[in-house]
Amino acid sequence: MLLIIGITVAIYWFFLVIGWGITRLSLPTSLRPYQLWLAPWFGLIVSSLFSLYLSQIGLNTNQSIYLLSILGIGLLILCKCKKVPLIIPLQQFDFVLVIGTVAVLFLALYPMMTIDGIPTTISLGNNDPNIYVVLGDFFKTHSVNQPPSIHPKDPSSYFIPWRLTPGFRLGSRLLFGLLASLLHLPTYKIFTITIGVFFALTPPLMAIFTLILSQDQFAATVALVISVLNVNFLFFNYQGFAAHIFGHGCLVVALILFELAERNHTSYRPYLLTLGLTISSLFIIYSEISVFLIGFIFIYAIVKLARLSRRSVFLKNLSSLIIFVILINPLNVWHGLRYAFLASGLQAGWSMPRWAFPVDIIGFLSIHANQVYPPYLLIGTSLPILMLIFLGVSRLKNKDLWLLILTFSLGVLLWLKWGRDYSYGYYKAVGFTSFALIIAVSIALSELTIIISNFFYSLSKYTCKITVIILIGLMSTTAISPLFQKMSASHLSVNSDLVELSEAAKVAGSRTVYIEESAYWEQMWMSYFLGKTRSVFMYPNEYYQQGNLYSDMSPMQVFSTVEEGGLVLTRNWHDNFMNTDKLLWKNKIYSLIRPSGKVDNTNVRVCLLENWWFLEEWWGDASDSKSFRWMQQDATIKLANEEGRPVGLASKIKFVPILPKTTVDVYLNNRIIKSIKIDSKPRFYKVDFQVKEGENKLRFHVREGSIQPPGDFRMIALGVNAIRFSMQD
Repeated sequence: MLLIIGITVAIYWFFLVIGWGITRLSLPTSLRPYQLWLAPWFGLIVSSLFSLYLSQIGLNTNQSIYLLSILGIGLLILCKCKKVPLIIPLQQFDFVLVIGTVAVLFLALYPMMTIDGIPTTISLGNNDPNIYVVLGDFFKTHSVNQPPSIHPKDPSSYFIPWRLTPGFRLGSRLLFGLLASLLHLPTYKIFTITIGVFFALTPPLMAIFTLILSQDQFAATVALVISVLNVNFLFFNYQGFAAHIFGHGCLVVALILFELAERNHTSYRPYLLTLGLTISSLFIIYSEISVFLIGFIFIYAIVKLARLSRRSVFLKNLSSLIIFVILINPLNVWHGLRYAFLASGLQAGWSMPRWAFPVDIIGFLSIHANQVYPPYLLIGTSLPILMLIFLGVSRLKNKDLWLLILTFSLGVLLWLKWGRDYSYGYYKAVGFTSFALIIAVSIALSELTIIISNFFYSLSKYTCKITVIILIGLMSTTAISPLFQKMSASHLSVNSDLVELSEAAKVAGSRTVYIEESAYWEQMWMSYFLGKTRSVFMYPNEYYQQGNLYSDMSPMQVFSTVEEGGLVLTRNWHDNFMNTDKLLWKNKIYSLIRPSGKVDNTNVRVCLLENWWFLEEWWGDASDSKSFRWMQQDATIKLANEEGRPVGLASKIKFVPILPKTTVDVYLNNRIIKSIKIDSKPRFYKVDFQVKEGENKLRFHVREGSIQPPGDFRMIALGVNAIRFSMQD
């Protein structure tokens, strides 16, 4: 627990220090009261831009962390030289923001704290955290221009290179390498904490933006409460969408600066450096959001230029901003735009349960709760939200800006809904456009409390405000509770059993390890902790199928590629499943076995060959074996006779039927040796045979075929609970 708190504080202070100097030197006076909350974001912005630049010239994060630290400290020294005060007075509203930030940190990190109170990586179901961790560790010793050499027995050699594509969120991934280098920790120990820190720093941005727009602390407090208890934001954090969380915050920072720059009618100059850096960082942190910002500014520019007044001033300001963004790093802008437009045609991710209504977008209802709401409820609760949005916008000075933000956001959502029918992309867009609705509704609710208290003289403004906060808190808490409970009870995690696989790697040495696991999360982390040990997936997932790594291997053919001397890493293995396997290493869940063991008192090696599914925990009587496998219609065992003469073997196999009627034909080297009618209950069946010198194949063929159970991806014909081989008497 203390280590988690210590890492959290260290991450916040690192980005605060890196961002403090540049914000003290370049933020205009109107934003300096909020520096405590903006500085970490500028620390992130500067770190991502600077580390990518250094990586492009060949430096890894173990090297660039020193240069970045020198830059941050140098800017603080420059402040002292220019006699710019480094200390700013705290305001009363800062304490409100602290409460909100701590509450969000609790929601973000509590599920991790339940895992022995140690820092690790967790996820609600998304596998992307592994990508950030693998690349974070990679960047500690490599630059973006040093992809690993391709090797067929090293999955990461295929996994990493295509993720080094320019524009592919390299800024987000380098940030984890920087922090891992700074703290001298493996990246998996800091990933969830890092995104939790910036997830917690996002609600203060919402409150600050609202306060800047309305000069109303109650409206800012409402925005803070809605953001702190926002089911959509929490969902993205629990899924480990790091680039989205970083990009979302940077987008809000960019719009805060753009709003203030527009208020300064004469010139963007006071905001040029900070706004330019922020926009430039979006191209390398989350380029899809940069396209959203560019699209909005483009439409805003058309509206401004269509008017008769201040055309030349606006055009000059906008041109200077564009030139500055490009000059920071023109290649980053080009690659970011290129990748964003390529990504706009992808159909990645999963389908959401339903399309979001305004009441979902703002976070008062959850589309993750697997609860069906009647259409009249969704429409009935969304109409007041829409009315509040229009009321809030009507109270803003720059109505054009916010109407265009809302209109453009709606256009993006409608395009993803009806233009592409892409619900995953639609929901990601909901996440980074919802800030506009939250701010507008917060301002409207503040205005509404004044109207109500003026109309009902018996109600004080204080009573109305407390009532609004309580109602918002109740609605939002109701929305996040199922998600929080689900994450706390059934999240994926990098647990101690996975971490201990580094010990299995030492046992394996130079031998190839074949990973017998179908779940994506376990596959990816098993490979990660095996490190430099050569490994092959028996059920390769789509993350590793890039570059045709497994194009010549069917996932149906389990064990078909186990080479002589190869080892198998599996779960649910017990030595009483197959008596020829040899256990080399084991923890509570995983086992490293040598599958080509010899039958006792012989030189006949036995291993499963084709069409056997992965081991499972046996649910029946454990007197024979605690392990279990399903087989397909034809499953094969290889027997390699090294005796130099024929050997008579006896086998006992415990079959578990799934079909109403099952007949198994047993073949030895394509010659039928026995037909067995399987009883309805599991029991042992004896098969005696003689193996010739060299390689032999024992094949089990189910006449009735195979079935695919509901909700299962496998075709199965028969189960096997135990396999025994011995010499014939």
